[in-house]
Amino acid sequence: MRTERSPEQQPDGAGRRGRGRPPSPEIDRRILDAALELLASRGYAGFRLDDLAKRADVAKTTILRRWPSKAAVAAAAVEQLALQTTDVPASGTLRGDLHALLTSAVAVFTNGHGDFVPRLIRESGHHPEIADLLHTVIHTRRLAYRRVLNRAIARHELDPEVDQELIIDLLVGPMWTRLLITREPITKPFVDDSVDAVIRAFQRPADPSGTAAAADELSRDHR
Repeated sequence: MRTERSPEQQPDGAGRRGRGRPPSPEIDRRILDAALELLASRGYAGFRLDDLAKRADVAKTTILRRWPSKAAVAAAAVEQLALQTTDVPASGTLRGDLHALLTSAVAVFTNGHGDFVPRLIRESGHHPEIADLLHTVIHTRRLAYRRVLNRAIARHELDPEVDQELIIDLLVGPMWTRLLITREPITKPFVDDSVDAVIRAFQRPADPSGTAAAADELSRDHR
């Protein structure tokens, strides 16, 4: 007579959630790390759930219990990657914060574990679902840039009415132009110049008398 395994006997520790066992962050992390490795080595076209299960040492059903499709698990892995590229300490200045974010992006997307992302962009013409993965990367990183810009506004380094989306476009556009089109190297001087150009164009002039801060305060009081 055939007996079924109990949740405790499942090889990857992922028993039925109906029994009250919480999902394991360690298993989730293992799956997502393996997904990034597969995307890097094979691209999206060669990304297979069977191969992912083998690499992560879990059952395929364990993956599908967490993410319903190949596209969903790939998106989660890419989101994890994007979050890692924005995990930089606040410097206290607009220039320092923008430089840290751009330097992190260059390191990850050129020589790091996210160097497959430019290839994903090129694959997107053949796999429409890749657009969702790219949107995840772009959206997550732009949120980080907006947080930096809002901190700069609070410090009176930027005008509150500044076009934040334009600043982000001008900052990251040159990097992606080199990654995807010209294939020119992205050097530290290039990153320095990109950040400095944005700072020169948008940073509010220093006001040692504090009149800018006072004017903002008065404006808020009269709204």
